[in-house]
Amino acid sequence: WCSMNRRLEDGYGGTLEFDIYFKPTTFDALKLDSIGLLEVKVVGATKLKNTDFAALGDISDPYVLVKVGKEERKTPTINNDLNPKWTEGNEFCFPIEDLSSQVEIEVFNSNYQKDDSLGSAVLALHSLEIEATETRSEKLAGGGGGEVQLEVLWKPTPLQKMHLEVLQRKETEKTLAAKAASLKQQVMDAEFSCEWVQVGGSAPMPMSLDEKLWESVAGGLNIVVPAWIAVGQNQLAIREKQRQQYQHRVTLFSP
Repeated sequence: WCSMNRRLEDGYGGTLEFDIYFKPTTFDALKLDSIGLLEVKVVGATKLKNTDFAALGDISDPYVLVKVGKEERKTPTINNDLNPKWTEGNEFCFPIEDLSSQVEIEVFNSNYQKDDSLGSAVLALHSLEIEATETRSEKLAGGGGGEVQLEVLWKPTPLQKMHLEVLQRKETEKTLAAKAASLKQQVMDAEFSCEWVQVGGSAPMPMSLDEKLWESVAGGLNIVVPAWIAVGQNQLAIREKQRQQYQHRVTLFSP
């Protein structure tokens, strides 16, 4: 509801006060809203570096700044603690307007003058599960081994959720198609490598020996074959025996 006050035309200075209520359709409501909400809870940090005067017993006073787009939130400062835990003032909600949005997290040491950065981390929105609270431990860049712990919940609107599910299905189809093509090629290679040839006698040899093995047992040749097909030592022994019996070279080519 919204209260309105409007001057009346030709009303000799009179005004009209009224309340108005606008209820959009479900479809229009989805269009008017942002594409979703992101909830971020800063749980704590560990192994933060100390930028204060440790020799005097002074320790960093950390707080966490969380930024999404133009919106930013800040936790309270915890004094003299390199492994702080936040229990209040640490839960934030951000409206999301773009799927390319990133969650920027930076830990600072609170000072009287300029605050020191204790490291930062970035979370991409597309890396988060939909409508599932994730516990994340992110290493801080420039943090000397420090980490920050978060709980993150990404809640897209129903329309945006449908859109994301369609995109995920398309990505899954592409991945499966690539795997199927790779498997098909492996099967074709295996079928080709199972073809046998007669070399200098009755003993069959597979067309899958690599160049060095053929060079040692056949006296030297050029051959292109799938390197992942293994050849047993018994087969090599048979071929070596045949080479000694039949003094001629055999050159095989495999496409």
